Amino acid sequence: DSLDAAITEAGTTRVVLSIDCNLWMGSNVTVPTTLGLTFTARGQLVSTVAQTVTVNGSWSAPRTQVIGTNITVVFGANSMSPSTLCPEWWGAIPDNSTASGPAIQAMFTAGKNGSIYDLAQGRYRSATALTINKPGIIRGTGKYSALSGGTKINYTGAGIALTLQANARPFLLENFSVDNVGTGTVGIQFDNTTAQTIVRNVEINGSVRWSIAGMRTMTTGNILHLRLYDVDIRAGNMGEPEGGGALGVA
Repeated sequence: DSLDAAITEAGTTRVVLSIDCNLWMGSNVTVPTTLGLTFTARGQLVSTVAQTVTVNGSWSAPRTQVIGTNITVVFGANSMSPSTLCPEWWGAIPDNSTASGPAIQAMFTAGKNGSIYDLAQGRYRSATALTINKPGIIRGTGKYSALSGGTKINYTGAGIALTLQANARPFLLENFSVDNVGTGTVGIQFDNTTAQTIVRNVEINGSVRWSIAGMRTMTTGNILHLRLYDVDIRAGNMGEPEGGGALGVA
């Protein structure tokens, strides 16, 4: 049994496919708007080689891995696919142990304009320089505290933990922390000229000193329409961009 065969069998009939075991993909496929995919906790799309599935129908899945490591998912721009995505579908676990960066990046890649990227309570460990280049929302459960919980990305890499690229606007970042536990240079970087960007209830920490800045914008001297609400930048542990402070302009 394969997803390819299920798509062919369904044709143009409106139907929901329930996936409760490994469902193989034999080629790159497009799921039409008439075919919905519903996963159980045991269901997963799998492939032995790299494949891409473009999803235009409805999608329902629990907060567990349902997408195999060789599969790239793209939710169609005008699809019935979910507006809220979670990295657990790709295998992320906020346990401060699992390497979750590739799963978070796969989630960003899969989303469409306006998607909400939902981070669970806990600590995601990431060595991946995360990037996103479309409008949307990254939302956690709150600034992280060992006592009260919340969401944190513990960055173990050597570059920029998270970059909002040129087309990531408008954008909202809210309710999470980013911490440097590797050799990171920048916590959050804005390459989107910060147009219509809001950062709310976010903490940039530096257990290890960020070598450039906790947060910076690449607008060559201007910070345009960047709104900060209840943002904590732990400057005592931050790098200084060319003699500046923890919030830098490159």
